[in-house]
Amino acid sequence: MKAADAGTAAGWLRTLATAGLPTEAETKELIGGFGIRVPRGVTVTDPSDPALASVGYPAAVKACVPGLLHKTEAGAVVLGVGEHEAARTVTDMLSRFPGAVILVE
Repeated sequence: MKAADAGTAAGWLRTLATAGLPTEAETKELIGGFGIRVPRGVTVTDPSDPALASVGYPAAVKACVPGLLHKTEAGAVVLGVGEHEAARTVTDMLSRFPGAVILVE
């Protein structure tokens, strides 16, 4: 396991102390910084984001909303999304969870 640099670790500690619970996307970024493998994914806030083309399909599409701990029960997870359905699924998630960041992996 690689060690994150001290500045990155300190930044995350400050963020966690002031912002409350991190979203799934933020958590994966944090633990990935320590060399722990996480699924490759992208975060988007726009269904036309070209980053969607870099994802392997089928994919999981998840709404990352601060404080939402049980995404499945809230309908914030869609599994088995194909490449041609991704933009439509992201649009649906953004309409149901305004202000969310959408994690596609």
